[in-house]
Amino acid sequence: MQLLVVTIDAVTDLIPQIYEAGSGQSSWDDVMSNLAQRLGAGGHLTYEEVKNPAHGKSSVISNKGFAPEVLGRYFEHYAGCNVWAASDAMVPGAVFTSSMLYPDERLKRTEYWSGWLRHVDVFYVVGGIVHDDSASRTKVSFVRPERGARFDAHHRRLLEGFVPHLRASLSAQKRLAQSRSLLTPLLNTLNELDQGIVLLRSDRTVVHMNDSARALLRGQSALEVKGARLDFASAEWNEQFRALARPDRQLARSETVYLRVRAAGGQMLQATLMRLADDVAGPRHLVLFIKQQRSDNAAEVALRKLYGLSPTEAQLASLLAQGRSVNEVAQARAVSIHTVRSQLKSVLQKLDVKRQVEIVQIINGFVHRFEP
Repeated sequence: MQLLVVTIDAVTDLIPQIYEAGSGQSSWDDVMSNLAQRLGAGGHLTYEEVKNPAHGKSSVISNKGFAPEVLGRYFEHYAGCNVWAASDAMVPGAVFTSSMLYPDERLKRTEYWSGWLRHVDVFYVVGGIVHDDSASRTKVSFVRPERGARFDAHHRRLLEGFVPHLRASLSAQKRLAQSRSLLTPLLNTLNELDQGIVLLRSDRTVVHMNDSARALLRGQSALEVKGARLDFASAEWNEQFRALARPDRQLARSETVYLRVRAAGGQMLQATLMRLADDVAGPRHLVLFIKQQRSDNAAEVALRKLYGLSPTEAQLASLLAQGRSVNEVAQARAVSIHTVRSQLKSVLQKLDVKRQVEIVQIINGFVHRFEP
């Protein structure tokens, strides 16, 4: 019988696929089946074995050739009869053939053979323990029937080159799953908020959009999602987004710009675009906060009635109380900073104060009582 000789060079194209499988971009079954085919294996099995049954059950990561009910019997009983796994020689990170772990001529005398291997037509195996910690261990096996040839040193060397990649990819997959389990409650909370929130990458790809944002943007042309990207109809918005997301800008703290747009039906949308600091969410991630601007802000109404401020002056005072700077107000209104400073001077005179902070104190201490 001609033996199959496989070299690492013949299967290096599978290494990127291993990492794609770990990140969820491709199927573990596809990657491992490709490797099994090049090894001349009839089937394969990769699974995570939980050491303490009280902490969960063993789970299959990849499988070809083993029916679910057959695997169920293995985990329930025959895993404890596995004469190969019982060998002291089987240590994490190393690759073995079954012939190295237990003599082939004695295999048929074991319960493992008569109760399980014989029924799944498996006699030869090459594999090992990919990962082992206090909670679980991950094992990988490629199998052949008795009528096939033994796995040899060529196959062991090939898998020895693959095991570090398998370990790294499976570990990344587990960390990703843990992150998602932590992230899910946060995303659920975001969906409960009235304010629209959109998490974006620097190329405008939408990472997450809460339900309120979807509702506010539904039917809008000023802001809309096309494919997986957020599109701004305004040239000014596009320019401000590009400036904030510029790749050569390194941010140690978050930066913010404020935008306003008249949306469908005449309603005004007020948006705050914030670029997160690079050490918060990775480089160049941005958050867009969207809300429907109130047509008649109670604080502004009170300022106009009590102090005789014009609508523009009352809005300026309200924005300053919200933490906006004079520059930001000028930018949002698309007017010069000199115009805003002139309006601010008038506000100070009408409120009979000398400093901007006193405007904030008046609004926070008195006018906000008129807010519903």
